[in-house]
Parts: sequence; structure tokens; C-alpha cells
Amino acid sequence: MRVRSIDIGFLVATLGSVSLGGCGGGDSAFAGGATDGTSTAAADDSDNPQASDGLDDTGGGSTGATPEDSSGDDDGTGSQGATCDADCGEGGWCELDEQGTPECLCDPGYAAYGLRCLPCAPSKGLFDVDIPLVGVSGTFLLDGQPFPQSAYERGNILLRDPVSGDEVRLGNTSQGGTDGEVAVLPGSYEVYYAWEIGGQKVPTNRGARIATVSIPHTDSYDLIVDVPVTEISGNFTMGGGQVPGSQYENGAVVLVETSTGDEIPLGDTRDGDYRTMAVPGTYAIHYRRKQAKDLAPINANARIGELVVEEGVDGIDIDIDVPVTTLSGSFTLDGAQPPQSIYENARIVLRDRSTGDKLVLGQTREGSYSVPVVPGSYQVIYQRVQGGLEVPVNQSAVLDELQIEPGAQTLDVEIATAVVTGSISVGGAPPPSDPGNDGLLLLRNPSTGDEARLGNTALGSYSRRVIQGSYDVYYRQETSGGGVPVNTNARLQAVDIQGGASFDIDVPMVTVSALVTVGGQEPPSSVYDDGVLYLRDQATGDSVLLGNTRLAQLERPVVPGTYDLLYVVEAAGPTMPINSHSQLDTIVVGPATQIDVDIPVSVLQGAVTVDDGAPPQSVYNRAVLLLHDIATHDVLYLGTSEAGAFARTITAGTYVLVYQALSSTGLVPANTNAGLACVELLAP
Repeated sequence: MRVRSIDIGFLVATLGSVSLGGCGGGDSAFAGGATDGTSTAAADDSDNPQASDGLDDTGGGSTGATPEDSSGDDDGTGSQGATCDADCGEGGWCELDEQGTPECLCDPGYAAYGLRCLPCAPSKGLFDVDIPLVGVSGTFLLDGQPFPQSAYERGNILLRDPVSGDEVRLGNTSQGGTDGEVAVLPGSYEVYYAWEIGGQKVPTNRGARIATVSIPHTDSYDLIVDVPVTEISGNFTMGGGQVPGSQYENGAVVLVETSTGDEIPLGDTRDGDYRTMAVPGTYAIHYRRKQAKDLAPINANARIGELVVEEGVDGIDIDIDVPVTTLSGSFTLDGAQPPQSIYENARIVLRDRSTGDKLVLGQTREGSYSVPVVPGSYQVIYQRVQGGLEVPVNQSAVLDELQIEPGAQTLDVEIATAVVTGSISVGGAPPPSDPGNDGLLLLRNPSTGDEARLGNTALGSYSRRVIQGSYDVYYRQETSGGGVPVNTNARLQAVDIQGGASFDIDVPMVTVSALVTVGGQEPPSSVYDDGVLYLRDQATGDSVLLGNTRLAQLERPVVPGTYDLLYVVEAAGPTMPINSHSQLDTIVVGPATQIDVDIPVSVLQGAVTVDDGAPPQSVYNRAVLLLHDIATHDVLYLGTSEAGAFARTITAGTYVLVYQALSSTGLVPANTNAGLACVELLAP
């Protein structure tokens, strides 16, 4: 049966009968079992390691990667009503986040690392590690039939942990299955199909989620992976009419499954039509400019609709229209024409609320603009290019939010500014005027992150033209010999600028003194056995370098506030821990703060085995063992598997032991980033 439907603009085409979506594809897409007759349910946590790169320092799981700009609207097709099939183990449960990505939420005493909750075992230093191994054999089918045995029509079948990025390649579809057994760590995985070449017979999905599987700790395990496929084809139109046939007015049309990042390229608009094979699922339709100026939209990434491709349909004909609006208008600065000079100039851009894409409308010196764009929800953003006497100094200020409708539309952009002035003091006194003690003051919009530089403290005053709005005032050191705080990003106060305003800025400063010990003893005085202490404000990312541990007594000027106290290794000798980011304490810095800092030191050591046996002594079967700090996400190198043991001096804390294969022929697991165990290392 072949289905014909038309998708114009933001209409949804729903085709077929049974959807393969959510976190797994059901029995029609996957079947598997242990060949020794044991249950396919996951074993307990001691036998079921998991993968990870999504540490959650609250013990409540991980959401994985986040969009670069979280203020954008959801670009996905959603996963409401879907359930998560991943087995997180007895210490937690699985839920889908807003993007449809599975996450493990863990009980206290467990650490979420990828799709597994690992029990955290307390230890005073001894911690033996066994690397379990399961031999996985797979058979690959395409819609219930063997895949083409062709070098020109093929893809790969993978096991993935979408939270940690752990991945195991099972094999190529042209081989019909795995080439023997593939060594895998037991645990919960998602099965993916990834296109390699072709598209006339095999799906062109870059990474389609097929099913979810829990591989138990058993000798061997068989998988049958059935990849559903549907042919989709149709014509491209633009603005309801014929597409431009020129390569200079051309864009690509792509299907995107946002919970996985899977993409299917359909073709270029100038081709006029498309045909490809696709895994059934729910996709957002995206248009991406290649070259465009006058006719095709200039958007680099715009969502133009939604397409649901369901199973049980031989083929689908669907026409895709790229909607276009000619947007035009003028630029004004405080109601007047902006300067026409390249030396007092700014850029006006639109930011797509759905995708985060930014497209340039024009420069203020041009006075007006006219561009073709995809209709949708946008922010209007001002970006300084050069100058600052006549144009505002803001880096990326949001001026307005609007909805662009199909057809021609006028948008005049008004830039409302204010000149702010004031005096600068440090610690309630005039600031040092020498270049060796200087800091920078700036305004930052707390909602958008936009910044506007006010000036240096050494000048004693400031005067700047900025966009009207609400800001926080921040201080950042440039040089300090003790006369100004050494903070790198300290929040000072909030201000509301709606017109010309004058406000004075004082940079508060107190002295922090620290007496340093290591494991209760004086620190080594050697530069070859040394560490560094920092203060860090989690809310702002502000950091303060206190100094080297070998100095034993430290003193620095600091902006008052609440900070985490961090240790960073400088030179790993016989005494100092190897941590590059260890949280020691939380302190409140007030007037004349004196702190005693003891760096807790432990030696974590143990034996390494593979499936209860000695690890292979081969460059073709070896892996790296790492520790991930739960609190700070610090990564520590323990050693390689063939060493058979490890011993490292580190700070007390809670860590996840992570396995990363360097090479494997089947004697060690092929996982690229899998969690093995969690240890709560106690101070001796």
C-alpha cells in the first residue's frame, strides 16, 4: 500500500498504522536471549555495570546533553505518553526527559552513570575491580528480511548508552549479523541503526533508535535486530510555488528526530523532488540554507513542520513546502537614523526560538533591510560591531520578540539606549591607578547573558551607552598585586537602566588567609609535589586563585561571598593527590576571613580482573580505567587493564570507575565509556 499526503507549512502528516517511537521499538524490532537459558532480565548491580558520562552530583540521575541555549523553545516532536524501557538496576528507575532521552534516577547511596544506578561501596583504600564480559551474537534484518549483501547499500548496528555516549559496534548490515561474538559489558543499552552508504534499499538515518535491551551477566547472548523501513518521496515547493532552480538560491531539507539527534537528509530544494528510505518514527522537518539571498530563506536551520512515518506502509508520497516571508524594515537609534559610519556600527540579527539559529538582517549603518526568512517565532538581537560613543556597547542584547507570519511583513527595529555614568571605588576607597592593580567592570543581562563593558577600575569612573534594560554588575580582575580583588567573575549588584542614569560602583574587598595541611601534616615544600587551592562560586562560575599548597600559608584579596574550596594538582609527587578538580569544603568569605585547609589524602588501590580471570596481556585487548568524581566531574587516570592492578593517591570522595576500551578482539569488552562500579573513598 502506498499513501499520498501533503504537508504545507506546519501541518502534520500522519501515515500508516503502528508507530515505532519512544525508548524502544517493541518485539517487532528486537528479540534477544541468553543462550545458557538464563533470564533476559538484568542481574543485580554487582553483576550489571553501566555506561556513563552523565554524572549527577545529587544522586538523582542525569539528563545528558543539553541544548547550547536553553532559552530556546522545544524543537522536538516530543515524547508525551512514551515510557522508558531502560533497566537502571535495583537502585533506581528510568524516566524520559523533555526531549525523550532516557535518564536514570537513583536512590541515595547509588550513583547515576549512563543507564545504570551503581551502588556506592564505602572503602578506606582497597577496591578490587572485575570487568565482566558477555559475548553478544547478533542477526540483522531489514523489515523481517535479510539486509542486502552489498557494499553499496549498508549501515551499522550499534549498542549505545545515550546519556554517557558509551558505544559498541555490533557489525555491518551487509554481513547479516555479527562476525562472531562481540564482547560487551552487561547492562542496559539502546540498539541503533546508523546509515553508511546507499539509500535505495537501506534507511538513510544517521542514527535511528530501534529498541532497548538489557544484557544480563551471562556467558553469551543472542540478538535479533529487525530494522523497519519505509520509502518516502515527494516534491519540494517554496512559498507554495515552484522552488528556484539555482544553486545560489538553494537549501537542504532534513528530517530530525531530536531525542536522539538522528537525521535523514532528503535533498536540496533546487532538485525539486526527493526519494529515500527511512526508519519509521516521528521527525521534525528542517530547512537549512546552502546559498540564499533574495528568493530562498536565509535561515541556516529552521523547523518547518513535522512528519510521522509509521510502520506497515510500503511507501509514502509527501510534498514538503518551505514557507517564506519577505521581511523588511528600517533601523532607528533612539528614534533617529543610526550613524552611517563603519566605526559606529552594529549588527541586527534574528534568533530562531525553536532552533537557536541566528540570521543577519543587516547593519545599522545601512538604515534598512529586506531579507527572505522562514515564518516562525524569533528574538530580535542587537550586536555591537565597532564603536560605542554613538551606538551601544552591548555584545548581544535582545530588543524584541515576535511571530513572523507567511507573506510579506514589515518590521522596523528601534534601538532604545541610555548613557550610564558613575564613579568607581574598591573597598570603599579610590581604586589604585597603577596598571598592576586593575579590574574590569561590566553589565550582564541575567536572562540573556548579554554583556556591556563599563570600564576599568583604574580609571576611577565610567561613562557608556548601553541598551535599556535590567542588568547585574560584574567585576573581573585583569591584574592584581594585592590592591584589587583577584576574582574572575564576581557579581556585585543589580541595576535597572531605563534612561540616562548615574550610579556609583564599589568593588568590596576583604583578605582571605589560609593555613594549609595535607592529611593533617605540613604540605611538601617541593615544586615537584605541589597543588593549587581555588575558591569558586557555583552560581556565577567566579573563581579565585588562593595559591600553591607548598607555600603552606596563603593570603589573597577577595570579593566577599559564598564559595566552594577546590584543590587542583600542580605537580603529582609522592604526597599530593592527583585530582585536577576536587571539592574540599564550602566557606563564607567575610571580613578578615581565616580558614584552615586540610586536604584529605587516600590511596585507592586494588586488583583488576576480567570475568574473574587475569586480564589479557595484549595490545589488541586492552582498556583504560578512569575515575569520575561525582561532585565535580573531574576525571582521573588509574591505568590500563593489562597492568592487573592500580594504586593512586587521591582525595577522599565518591567516584565512579569507568571503563574505556582501547582495542578489543573479543577478550575484553569493546565499550567506549562504561561505568563499572562506584566507590565512596573515605579518609584514613
